[in-house]
Amino acid sequence: MRRLIFLRASIALFLSVGLASAQTAAPLTEWSLPNANFRPTGITVDSFGMVYFLEGAFFPFGGRIGRLDPATNTLTEWQVPSPGNFAFSRIFAAADGQIFYANSGSFSSVTRFDPATSVLTRWPANRFFDVNDLGVDTSDPENPLVWVVGIGSTFPRLDLAKNEYEVFNVRPAGVGFQIEVDADGVVWSTSQAAALLRFDPKSGERIIYADCQIGPGCASGQLALKGALAIRLDEDGKVVVSETGLGPLPGPSKIGIFDPAASVITEYAVPTPDSRVNSLAVADTGIFFAEADGNKVARLDPTVATGTDTELFADVATITSRLVPQAPVFSSLTPVNSQLTPTVTDVTSSVTNGFEEFAVPTDMSSPQGIVVAGCSVFFTESLGQKVGRLKIPPESPLRKLKHKVGRMAGKFALSEAQARSLNEKLEEASYFFAFQNAGGAAVVLRSFMDEVSELIQAGAVPPSEGHALLTATGNIVHFCN
Repeated sequence: MRRLIFLRASIALFLSVGLASAQTAAPLTEWSLPNANFRPTGITVDSFGMVYFLEGAFFPFGGRIGRLDPATNTLTEWQVPSPGNFAFSRIFAAADGQIFYANSGSFSSVTRFDPATSVLTRWPANRFFDVNDLGVDTSDPENPLVWVVGIGSTFPRLDLAKNEYEVFNVRPAGVGFQIEVDADGVVWSTSQAAALLRFDPKSGERIIYADCQIGPGCASGQLALKGALAIRLDEDGKVVVSETGLGPLPGPSKIGIFDPAASVITEYAVPTPDSRVNSLAVADTGIFFAEADGNKVARLDPTVATGTDTELFADVATITSRLVPQAPVFSSLTPVNSQLTPTVTDVTSSVTNGFEEFAVPTDMSSPQGIVVAGCSVFFTESLGQKVGRLKIPPESPLRKLKHKVGRMAGKFALSEAQARSLNEKLEEASYFFAFQNAGGAAVVLRSFMDEVSELIQAGAVPPSEGHALLTATGNIVHFCN
C-alpha cells in the first residue's frame, strides 16, 4: 500500500514538472533522404515500430514508398510503377502489416502494398474519379473497406474481397481533400466548397455542414471553413479540421473542432500567420499538426485555448449508389536499402493561447505529413527531403492508454476488476518512466500486452479495440526508450 501511495505521488510530481513550464525543450531528430528528386508527404507507423512514408516526384522519376527503422537508421525504398502524384494522400498501416495509400492523376487508384513480399496491388479509379486521399473502415476486421475522396461528386468505397467499387453520389461537384472513417463506419470529409461532409452508408444519409445555406452560394466574407483540408476524429466523436485560409476568400490558418451534436465549430487561429496546415494527428495531450509554410511542428491544447464558435447549417439528403467492378493490377517491387546518419537538434517551443510551436531546424523544409507514435511525433519535410522526429514525455501516451481502458470498462464486457488490473500495470510503467527506467517500463508494458491478448481471446475486449491497445502500447515500447 505504501508503495502504491509513493508511486502515485511520484507520478503526480512527474506530471506537474512536465506541465508547469510555459516552454518546452525537446530533441528533434532529422534523417536526410538520399535522392533529391523525391519529396516525402504522407507518413505512418506500423505495429512493429517501422515508419512508412510516401515519396512523390514528377515525371520521369515516378514515386517511392519509404520505410525508416529509427532504431537502426536503416532506410528501405521501393520504386512504384506509376507517377508519384500522391497529392494530399495519407498512408495507412493495417494491423497485419499491409500498407494502403491513394495515387492521383493518370494513375488514380487505391493502392495496397505488402512489405513482406514487396507486392503492390492497385485498383484503378480513374474511370470515374481522381483520388486525393483514402480512409480505411475497420468496423468489420474480417473485411476492411477502403473509402476514397478526390475530384468529383462521389464517395467510392472499395471492397477488397469483391474487387468492386460502390460509388455514392454524395456532394455537389467539387474537390474533396481528406477523408476519415469512424469506428461505426460513418465517413467524414473536407471539401473545397468550405464545408464538412458526413455520410452514413448504412442509412444512405448525407449531411453537408457549412456556415451558410447550401444552394446559391455563400456571401463574401461569410465562410468560416476557409480552405478546409486535413481532417481527424477524436475519441468523443468530434471532428478536427485544419483550415489553410487559402482559396477565393483567403484568411488566417486555423484549427477547427466541430461538435456534430451541437452543429457548432470552435476555431483557433494558429499563431504563425499563413502557415498552411496540411496534416493533423489527434493525441491525448492535444492536436499535433505540421505547418508547411510556417516551417514548424506544433500542438494545440484546446482545454486551455480560446476559440471562436460558429453554428453551421446542415443540408440533408438521402444517397443511392452504383457498383463498378474493378480488377486489380499487380506489380512486384524491388527493395533498396541504405544507411542514414541522423542529426539531433535541441529545440525550444514558443507558446501562445494553448498553441505550442517548434521551429524545424532545416530552413524552408515544408513539413507535411505527421503521426504520433508513443513518445515520438514523426513528420515529413517535403522541400527539405527529410523525415523528422520530435520527442514528447512518456506520460502523455500512457494517459491515453489509461483513458482507453477506462472507456472500455463501461462499454464492453471488460469488468471493473479487469480494467483495474490493466491500469495498475500502466501506473507501474509510469513509475518506471518517472525515474528514467525505460527498460523496467518496457517489461511491465509487455505484461500489459499479454493481458490484453488474453482478454481478446476471452471475449472481454473486442478484437478491433484490443488490437488498437496493443499497437499503441507497442509504440510506447518502441519509441519511449
